[in-house]
Amino acid sequence: MSMPTKARSRGGDLIEAIRLKILLHELRPGDGISEDALAEEFGVSRTPIREAIITLQADRLVTLERNYGAYVAADSLGAFKSYLEAAILIQSQTLALAAKRRTERNLARLAEILEEAKAHQASEASIPRILACRQFMFELARASQNPLLAEQARRMIDLHIFFRVGLARALAPMQLDQVMVEPLDDYYSLLELVRERDDEGMRAAVGRRFTTTRQLMLRALG
Repeated sequence: MSMPTKARSRGGDLIEAIRLKILLHELRPGDGISEDALAEEFGVSRTPIREAIITLQADRLVTLERNYGAYVAADSLGAFKSYLEAAILIQSQTLALAAKRRTERNLARLAEILEEAKAHQASEASIPRILACRQFMFELARASQNPLLAEQARRMIDLHIFFRVGLARALAPMQLDQVMVEPLDDYYSLLELVRERDDEGMRAAVGRRFTTTRQLMLRALG
């Protein structure tokens, strides 16, 4: 018997809420995760919290250790290198396919999301803009018309935010917004590549994006 739609929705909302706490380092890398504390915060039992943790383990955001419990994943250099190798391969292929296979509906949704991000540009709060750009990348991955690749790309997109927030905090603890928020022009450039069905240009753009992230990591390591 399948789970009722409302129950799935509530479970998905809980997973997303905990995921965002990890991505934005409200739960810091290496920190232990208290099921009791999260259950109290979200007003649920420990069972859905435990299920959410298992899902986030599959997303590489949580580590489970026998007899010790759950921890937020580390943002170490080794973890970053593993992420970077996987992300370049997965995202370059997924987004190149998106450029070739996108539909007019995809284009309209991508443009709509960027307008939402632009509306947050003048605001001092960077989080809504970061999340709008995250949604843009999700939609771009879906435009590949390959659900398996899109799901893997979604995980890489979230890990991108996880590591960028860590880098931003290391580089400029008092200037998180300036370091973390990527220029909207970069996203408009991706939209133009998709509009023109320029798959090779998209591969090059993905390479440049990860070169920037790598350079930030090297600066953080000093």
